Amino acid sequence: MDYAALVMIGAFMCMQLGIAFYASRSIQSEGDYLLGGRNLGVVLASFSLFATWFGAETVMASSGAVAASGLSGGRADPFGYTICLILFGVLVAFRMRAGNFMTTSDFYRQRFGVAAEKFSVFLVIPTSLIWSAAQITALSHILASVINIDFSIAILASSFVVMLYTTIGGFMGDVITDFVDGIIVLVCLLITTIMVIEYGGGLDIALSKLTPERLNFVDPTMPLAAQMDQWMIAVVGSLVSQEVISRLLGTKSAPVARTACFVAAGLYLFAGILPVLIGLVGYDLVPSPASEDAFLPTLAKTILPEFGYLMFLAALLSAILSTINTTLLSVGALAGHNLILPWLADDHWDSVQKVRLERGLVMAAAFLTYLIAVSGESIYGLVEMSSSFGSSGLLVSMLMGLWTRFGHAYAAIITMITGMISAYLFQYHFEWEAGYIASLILCGVTYPLMALVERQGFFQRLQQG
Repeated sequence: MDYAALVMIGAFMCMQLGIAFYASRSIQSEGDYLLGGRNLGVVLASFSLFATWFGAETVMASSGAVAASGLSGGRADPFGYTICLILFGVLVAFRMRAGNFMTTSDFYRQRFGVAAEKFSVFLVIPTSLIWSAAQITALSHILASVINIDFSIAILASSFVVMLYTTIGGFMGDVITDFVDGIIVLVCLLITTIMVIEYGGGLDIALSKLTPERLNFVDPTMPLAAQMDQWMIAVVGSLVSQEVISRLLGTKSAPVARTACFVAAGLYLFAGILPVLIGLVGYDLVPSPASEDAFLPTLAKTILPEFGYLMFLAALLSAILSTINTTLLSVGALAGHNLILPWLADDHWDSVQKVRLERGLVMAAAFLTYLIAVSGESIYGLVEMSSSFGSSGLLVSMLMGLWTRFGHAYAAIITMITGMISAYLFQYHFEWEAGYIASLILCGVTYPLMALVERQGFFQRLQQG
C-alpha cells in the first residue's frame, strides 16, 4: 500500500467535504440548491463547464486508446467535445439561459407541454446515471490500485463519498469544487506531461514518436462510417446534456452563459491535449496493461517520482470528482423539480422541504449509479452509451424548439420516441456502423413531418374521435 498516496487521497476528500459544508450555509431554497441562485460569472461558469466534462474518459480512456492506436484510437476526445462546447455557445446557451428555466425539461414543458417535459426526464436521467457510472468506475480503478483493495469495495466506497459531498453542498458546492479541481487538473496534468517527456528521453525523442501513422485521425482498421458515428455522438449527442445546461442556467445572464461556453472550450482543448500527448509519446514506456483504461495510472505509478505520482493522482481525482457530483445533482434536479414536486403539488411544500427532497434524490441517484458501475462496462463504453441513448430525438426537438415556432407537442414527443427506439435498434439490435447518425437523420425527418401533420389538424381530429 502506498501510504503517501493514501494520505493525499484522504486529504483531498476532506477538502471536497469541507467545500461542500461551506457552500451548504448559503442554501435557502430549491433555486439555491439546484442553480446557486443564478450568480455565476464568466470565470466560475467557464471552469465549471470545463471541469464537468473533463472526466475519466478524457484523462484515462483517451490516453489509453491513443497509446494503443494513436490519435485514431482517441476518437473524438478532446477535439469532438471541444467542438460541442463551441456549438453550445452558438446554438444553445443564450436562448436557454434567456428562458430562465430551472432544468432542460422546463424548456420542453414551456415549448411543447407537460407530456414532452415528462418524457424528456425519462430519457435524460438514464444518460446522466450512465455518465456518472463511468466516472465512478474510473475512480474505483484508482482506489483499488493505490489502496490495494478489491475493486467491488472501491466502487462502493467511491459511490458513498461522492454521494455525501454532493448531497451536502448542492450546486454551489459543486461549482466551487469545479473551480478548485479545474486549476489542479491544469497544473498537475501539465507537470505530469513534462515528467513523462523527460523520462522518455527528452523533447527530441518525444517529437520523433509523433509519426504520421500515430497522428492519423482515421483508423485504417475501422470502417469510416463507424468513426464518423463516434464523432457525431461526441459533437452533437451531448448538446442535450443536463450537466452542461445546468451550468448555463446558473449564470448571471444569457451573454455570460454564451461567453462561458467559448472560454470552457479553450480550457478543455488545452487540458485535453495533455493526456493525448502522454499517450502518443509514452506508449512504449511501460508494458501494455490488460485494460486500456489502466494505461495512464500504470504509467504514472511506474515512471514518475513520488511527488509526480501524487500530482497525477490529484489531477485524476479532480477530473473525476468534478464530473460525478454534477451528474448526481442533475438527476436530483430532474426527478425532483420536474417529476415529484409537480405530482405532490409543490405549492404546499416550503423551501426546506424541497431541499430535503432534492438531497434525498441525489442519494438515490448515487445508489443507482453504483448499480450501473458494477455492471462491468468499460469507461469508454459507458460514456458512448450515455451520449447516444435517445439523444437524437431530444436534440432535434430542442433545436427546433429553440430556433423556430414550427411544431408543437406531438411533433416533439413522436420525435423523442423515434430517437429512443431507433437508437436501440440501429446501434444495438442491427449493430449498424453509423447507427447514431441514422437515428439522427430519422429524427430530423420525423419532426418536420409530424409538425406538418399537426398543422393540418390531424391529431386534433383524432382526439375528437
